[in-house]
Amino acid sequence: MASKGFKRLYLVGDSLTQQGYDVGGWVSVVANTFIRRCDVVNRGFSGYTTDYVRRILPSMLIRDEVKTKGDVVAATILLGANDAVLAEHDKRNVPLKNYADNLRAISGMLTQAGIPAKNQIFIGVPPVVEEKWAAVCKDEHSSPLNLSNAQTGQYADACCQVASEVGAVFIELYQTIMAEESWSDLFRDGLHFSPSGNQLLASKVCSALDVIFSKTDLVYPVWSDIDPSNPDLALKDWYLA
Repeated sequence: MASKGFKRLYLVGDSLTQQGYDVGGWVSVVANTFIRRCDVVNRGFSGYTTDYVRRILPSMLIRDEVKTKGDVVAATILLGANDAVLAEHDKRNVPLKNYADNLRAISGMLTQAGIPAKNQIFIGVPPVVEEKWAAVCKDEHSSPLNLSNAQTGQYADACCQVASEVGAVFIELYQTIMAEESWSDLFRDGLHFSPSGNQLLASKVCSALDVIFSKTDLVYPVWSDIDPSNPDLALKDWYLA
């Protein structure tokens, strides 16, 4: 018998997560893939760094009743794109050591809230299409390019190292994406994923979650198992006392 009630998947991140519910977004694909197995909680905050998330996460976990309900069994952490901004052009830059320390702290908070490290999925920082993103910086923010692959790659490596240290799952994006023949097409503006980029990430996240959320672990019986003349027979075990 499947465990009663819906489990939850907790997504922590920046705009790459916040925008994941856009049409064709990776979060929407994950939510659809695991519907009736888990509810997806999107806690992505556009423009946020690990410094910001480290500060708000304790209160957020309390408000979302993560520990008290005990039904959040897995989490994704996709942070670093804003940490890796060039300090001379963007004050949000988080030094590499601080970034790694923040990831450790965030992982520890999730563990304390009842989500074991083995069920935490660290997603490495993806590369940036510098030409595309430079145009966005200029046209929308009247600022110079604030990201470089030379620097972003270091944050991707740091994320991998922390994931290994804490015993979390790691999804590598930086090298995987850059190995694609037309990898710039995976981004719509140089930083945020295009439909094909979202699909790539969604497939990797779904593969990792398949280990955690069994395909047989559906909440409530499938309709074909319910006898219309006696529905209580299949449904009674799901009724609350």
